[in-house]
Amino acid sequence: MRSVIVMKIAIDLDEVLGDFIKAFLHWYNYNYNAKLSKDDIVAYHLSDLFNISVDEEIQIIHRMLSEDGVVQLEPIRGAKEAVKKLAQKHELYLVSARPEYLRSQTEEWIKKHFAGLFKGIYLTNQSSIKGGREVSKGYICKKLGCNVLIDDGSHHIESVTKAGAKVIILNRPWNSYHRFPKYIMRANNWDEIIRIINKIAKQYV
Repeated sequence: MRSVIVMKIAIDLDEVLGDFIKAFLHWYNYNYNAKLSKDDIVAYHLSDLFNISVDEEIQIIHRMLSEDGVVQLEPIRGAKEAVKKLAQKHELYLVSARPEYLRSQTEEWIKKHFAGLFKGIYLTNQSSIKGGREVSKGYICKKLGCNVLIDDGSHHIESVTKAGAKVIILNRPWNSYHRFPKYIMRANNWDEIIRIINKIAKQYV
């Protein structure tokens, strides 16, 4: 059993733990008679890819997630094994931008693929079509006392670093062209994330 917690680590879900893009493309191509591939998804927001408004983007994403998108997500390669390793030494929290009304589906997915590995599940309620308070990932990380956030969305960096946590960005096409300060760490896969975490953890033991 884990005797001493080394760090508190916040981990994003979509495109970090679960393959959101694969599930989204399957749903979108079927419902919109399209032929998009992963190579076409080079921006974080659909409104930057297609000729649609931000409101239309929110409606599409929320429709996909509400219908069957959550359960269709497959774990990212290497994520299960890596999270199990991290949970042996660290306290893990799921911190996602998903809306609160998807909490039950999100919890079921985590229970199915990462059972017993996360101490808590926190949702920022970003762009919820059902309203409610929206908070930043920085707010959650500060509240939990997290040392590190693992994410693919570079727009979370400012609030998280202001909260005193380090950030590891999992490389994706939509963040590849962003230039970060040297203290923002990048990783190509979960093996690299583990190596970075082990290096950071030496500061706390």
